[in-house]
Amino acid sequence: MLVTIHPIENLNTMDWEEFKHLIAELFSQYFSVNVSMLSKLKDITALRDLYDTMINEGTVKGILVTISHYDGADSYTFSEDKPITLLTGAEIIHLFREFG
Repeated sequence: MLVTIHPIENLNTMDWEEFKHLIAELFSQYFSVNVSMLSKLKDITALRDLYDTMINEGTVKGILVTISHYDGADSYTFSEDKPITLLTGAEIIHLFREFG
């Protein structure tokens, strides 16, 4: 299911389920990967859940996405020595613009 929005700033008001599907579509086309979704939490708990899932599934790369920003430096500290990328709202908008 491809969800389109106009203008891109509407991400902040988008329903959570629509946002998940939009990100899944973007990542599956942009990165040519399979997408798994955990939750809409953006704190260190979500990051730990992602890392645990990566270990259990044998995944080589994880990406955690938030519309806004990450709370505190804990998330960046936790992910710095792991194959995890943290994407913020600004970075997602950049991907949408690049992808067209």
